Amino acid sequence: LTIDDALKDIPWELMLETAYAGEIPFCVGRSVITSQDANPIRPPMRGPGKIKALLIADPTGNLSQAIREVEWLIDTLERDDRFFKPDVLIGTEDCTRIRLLNHLASGEYGLVHYSGHTHYACERSAWQIKDGEITTDQLTNAVQMAPPALVFSSSCESAEASEAKPIDFEDQAFDLPSAFLQAGVEAYIG
Repeated sequence: LTIDDALKDIPWELMLETAYAGEIPFCVGRSVITSQDANPIRPPMRGPGKIKALLIADPTGNLSQAIREVEWLIDTLERDDRFFKPDVLIGTEDCTRIRLLNHLASGEYGLVHYSGHTHYACERSAWQIKDGEITTDQLTNAVQMAPPALVFSSSCESAEASEAKPIDFEDQAFDLPSAFLQAGVEAYIG
């Protein structure tokens, strides 16, 4: 599907899939024609190479189950040949706002798994950490230059979405699912 730059925010391929309910005998993707230069940053490895994961657990210091979840993921990913050894941030000392944002902005990760608290407040939604919160606009800015293929936000309210509205301008704030998808994340699970 080749579309003009002015129509790029309309999810044409999803509408086609919805209309045909899985009956399309071919894959549909999009190619946007634009006057802007192509983004020179390559996304994290998603082909025959290995995937780098960032695992974030218990950033507020009160979720022991989140730590167990991420420890299980560490063990699982280290035994899987498709993944490099994951980078892990556990607890309040590792999970500061600056450190988390720097890791997310590094462009190294094909998978980001967050296991902590989320606060849903429409476009002011945020991941909760000990030294405050990381808002949707901060998350979007951090990952947009080289977004991971998958973000899994294992936290309450992380799948809550506000009512759909048209995109009016750059730097518009979104709920968590929309923020990650608008930043270029291929799949988001909340």
